[in-house]
Amino acid sequence: MANRKLKIRDLTLRDGQQSLFATRLSQAEIDKLLPYYENAGFYIMEVWGGAVPDSVMRYLDESPWDRLRTISKAMKGKSLLSALSRGRNLFGYKPYPDFVLKGFYEEAIKNGLNVMRIFDALNDIDNVKESIKLINGLGGIAGVVLDRETVLCDCVNEAALTANGSSVGIGGIAGSIGGSLTRCANYGALRGRGWYMGGVAGACMTE
Repeated sequence: MANRKLKIRDLTLRDGQQSLFATRLSQAEIDKLLPYYENAGFYIMEVWGGAVPDSVMRYLDESPWDRLRTISKAMKGKSLLSALSRGRNLFGYKPYPDFVLKGFYEEAIKNGLNVMRIFDALNDIDNVKESIKLINGLGGIAGVVLDRETVLCDCVNEAALTANGSSVGIGGIAGSIGGSLTRCANYGALRGRGWYMGGVAGACMTE
């Protein structure tokens, strides 16, 4: 127990901008915050994904790639940068072929992304497998996210086996997830590679 370390993931610049700020947080406003983030000591900052890339282009006439590069430069490697994607759907609502996924993840990692959290609304592991393989193969870190109250042991077990060295997360709203993960057959695999539980206000990670 003495060797375990709590690692905090900050979601403000992704979920805060997407939810509380209704996708209208401009780059100029974010630039004012970055000096405070540099030495905040967050393990991971989630800065991209969800509705952010689309809304930045659609409503702010800004480049989501510039946003990623700017934040990466400001953080100077002190915190990992992460994004949230819908697996094969990336940040949209239609499935894309493998070559699109590969090209997108290559560019994201090249522009400063370290971690890609991947989820499917129905916990369909088949929808996230290719993304996990590509991100790991490109030198990034893939994080499998199981969605909210629908988490069952069979989902946790399959995700643990599929993650292949990456983290497995369970996203829940205000502690709505019940039951004990220790009953799952692959709980040991989760503990071995890191797992986290998150809510609407943020997420933490243990190793």
